[in-house]
Amino acid sequence: MHAPMRPATSYNVAIGSSSAASTTPVSAGIRHVLLVATSACYVKFGTAPTADTSTSMMLPPNWPQVFVIRPGEVIAAIQVSASGTLNVTELTS
Repeated sequence: MHAPMRPATSYNVAIGSSSAASTTPVSAGIRHVLLVATSACYVKFGTAPTADTSTSMMLPPNWPQVFVIRPGEVIAAIQVSASGTLNVTELTS
């Protein structure tokens, strides 16, 4: 069971036919993010990530998922078959 977490900052990443990364690095002290995509996409975390269809993790649409992330990292996304929006919410305890 996960400890309850509170939403902090939220921002969107456009999901398209080429990799796009969030312009906002994860804030200091943040260790978890909630991701929700409006369309299936591949995502990758890092300081300068490029999401691709062969080595990135697939995130299904409309299925909220919590991930561990390091402060300063950003999230990149690329579509599976349709454009959409990836919502990123930083979580605090």
